[in-house]
Amino acid sequence: MLAERTWLKEKRQRLSLTQDAIAERIGITRASYAHFETGRRTPAPRVAKRLAETMGFDWDIFFAE
Repeated sequence: MLAERTWLKEKRQRLSLTQDAIAERIGITRASYAHFETGRRTPAPRVAKRLAETMGFDWDIFFAE
């Protein structure tokens, strides 16, 4: 299991968005997004790019861990 991505949760909270809102914006389920935050899963590059574009960070951070 990967380490929890507290930076992702903190970024989402700074944007005042729920997991549901982020998931809807990028076209995935809330459960999938929650797995990204907890570190249980790493998003596919195309999903990472949409997530990064929506939230304002570099998408490749997921693959530098």
